[in-house]
Amino acid sequence: MSKPVERYKEGNVSIAIFENTGPRGQFRTAAQPQCRYKKDGEWKDSNSYGVTDLENLEKVAKLAREHIVKFKNDQKADNAPEAA
Repeated sequence: MSKPVERYKEGNVSIAIFENTGPRGQFRTAAQPQCRYKKDGEWKDSNSYGVTDLENLEKVAKLAREHIVKFKNDQKADNAPEAA
């Protein structure tokens, strides 16, 4: 797997943004959010979210969405024909 171009983290929750290339050019996607916690001195992954984790998930998902929308809009602007 390629290295993320961006990562957003809030508390124990993080989300990574990856850049890919398809038939219509480059695009970015968000990977499944991760929730990590420390148990017995060791970091573990979790598939469940408590209230605070859900609040943090909401924050990082919003940042990821904004990042992807901005990238998409920048791509459209770069590909737009120049005005004469």
